[in-house]
Amino acid sequence: MSHFYYIHKDVAGDPEFLKPGITVHPSNVVRGIQRKQSKKFSIDHLYFGRPDHVQFLEKRIKDHYKHLSGKALLEWGNQTELFKINEAELLKSVAQAIENYELDIIKIELSEPYHGTNQSNCPLSLPGENDRWYFDDKVDEMFGYKSYKGPKYKANINALKAFKNLFEE
Repeated sequence: MSHFYYIHKDVAGDPEFLKPGITVHPSNVVRGIQRKQSKKFSIDHLYFGRPDHVQFLEKRIKDHYKHLSGKALLEWGNQTELFKINEAELLKSVAQAIENYELDIIKIELSEPYHGTNQSNCPLSLPGENDRWYFDDKVDEMFGYKSYKGPKYKANINALKAFKNLFEE
């Protein structure tokens, strides 16, 4: 289960594309990409929260912006997670979705982009990815214990309307 939602710039260097996604630990993303890069790679924006809420956020953002995906714009079938979108617009959409759906997710304010490739050089002093219990406990500590699964949209019959209003101006 992934506790983290992240956004980073296109690793090919195209400034118009961003890659949002979810991960068990931010160092997994950095390590996986850094292995194939000669320049230092980092995550630009990082969020932490309840895994089912993080997964819900990822799906909603990807569904809404699928017309701006690399697959749609470049006609490459494997580019479903790369989006040609303004960074400020994407950040605003993420913040609005978190607020409108009352998702148990917070933005981690980074003093610099996240560049840790493992626990020993993690700039946030996070435990390793095998310490899942730590992240589960931290979520309950921050947001309170919840015995139900899923974000509030499951109980909110106006959720679809709220989501539609979120992205229409």
